[in-house]
Amino acid sequence: MLNQFKNNMFYIYIKMNYVLFADEQLKSPSTRKSYNATYNAHLKQFENDDAVIPAEKIAEILDYVKYSNRRLSTKNTIIVLLGRLMIFAGISPTEVTKLKQKFNNDSDETTNEMKNKIEKYIERQFRNGEMKKYVINFLLFNYDLTENELKTLTISNEVPNSRASGIFLRPNYIAIQSKYYDGFSKYGMKKIRIFSKRFTEYLNGKIGETIMDDNDVLTDYTMNGMSRDAYEDAFVSDLTGSRLIDYNKYR
Repeated sequence: MLNQFKNNMFYIYIKMNYVLFADEQLKSPSTRKSYNATYNAHLKQFENDDAVIPAEKIAEILDYVKYSNRRLSTKNTIIVLLGRLMIFAGISPTEVTKLKQKFNNDSDETTNEMKNKIEKYIERQFRNGEMKKYVINFLLFNYDLTENELKTLTISNEVPNSRASGIFLRPNYIAIQSKYYDGFSKYGMKKIRIFSKRFTEYLNGKIGETIMDDNDVLTDYTMNGMSRDAYEDAFVSDLTGSRLIDYNKYR
């Protein structure tokens, strides 16, 4: 598994650029400060002359972390950051998950406590009828929608065309299409489908509105005021590779 990053021709062209990643992905000043410290202390040494980390260094990085005498929490922080850099550089989340499983022999039994707490928090909002909180957290955690998207995408019952951004209520599902995220120029239109009667019922009363108002603050709705970056970290550090909460129970 590790050798594929040395031998596979595709990965020769994968370069992990921390500066670009930080500019596009790390919107929280506190998270960026923490990641900067982690990167400078542990990963910057693997950069080439162009100030990027080539994919063939991944195996070397994993050995560095594995045999380091650092605390387990520090090792996990390094692996989380490496995973996010890999995904940002174009390596699929599935490959990142497989790599982590290879890195951690106990991965099949590993559970992510923070991810479990977030899932329980989201379910509790649903059970308590706090539908706005539930919808915000569900979309944030499951589909990584940004605060800008939650404030920009208008809820509509119109039939969407391929270039339209918005949240469209269809007879049997909800279609979300968005160009309002940092990776649009690289990945194109973000497209999501959600099959949930409860989602539809809630959004039906919000036609012409957005999920969040302009004066809303995302951290007022998340668990313990967590940032979007913190939610993303909870997913990336989960070695099972499962992001989506089972929304069948919310139908």
